[in-house]
Amino acid sequence: MKRILFMALLLMGGALWAQTTDSVAVGRVLGDEPQVKRSRELNVIGAPVYYDTLGNVIGGKTVPDSMYHRPKHHFHNRLENDFCSVFLEGQAKLGRNMSLGAQMAWVPQRWGIYGSACINRDRCDFSVGPVLRLSDCGNWIDWQLYGGLSSSFFALGAEVGVRMAAPKLWGDFCWTSFSLTVGRIHEANYVALGLSLTLTSMVAITIW
Repeated sequence: MKRILFMALLLMGGALWAQTTDSVAVGRVLGDEPQVKRSRELNVIGAPVYYDTLGNVIGGKTVPDSMYHRPKHHFHNRLENDFCSVFLEGQAKLGRNMSLGAQMAWVPQRWGIYGSACINRDRCDFSVGPVLRLSDCGNWIDWQLYGGLSSSFFALGAEVGVRMAAPKLWGDFCWTSFSLTVGRIHEANYVALGLSLTLTSMVAITIW
């Protein structure tokens, strides 16, 4: 009986030794340390889930937002994927003297820069300053806050404004936006209204 138990222990020890040797060899071939050998299947739980730019599950059924939704730190959560980065608006400045011009802005991510120029019979006003995007990924409206310095014939002023733009549909250029600016220059206050190219064209056609 003792011989049988001894032979069984030897066989079991040999099997364990062979299994350990094979695991070490596989680990060395794969470039992994033997003690940290892992199975790739252990990291996969269920089928993968893919999200669109709005955080909805692609090809899935409609489910409550509290269930499947794109994580806050998903790699698709980038402002450039949801909003445009180039803005061009026709601008009308109302105050002591009415002037017409244009405003252009470049907002690639959270911060950007803008510049505007308006002209009338007496002078030409220029403005430049930073832009702050207030909206986050997934918002339906692109809200922006901007402000800067104005200059006209060696006179300095300041202005601040807000822009409301449509989310990104195609390309980086925004075709639908509206801005409202208030400022002061030449010891006079003014209000400036800005409309994107499509809205400016619609207003021009209506007036014509």
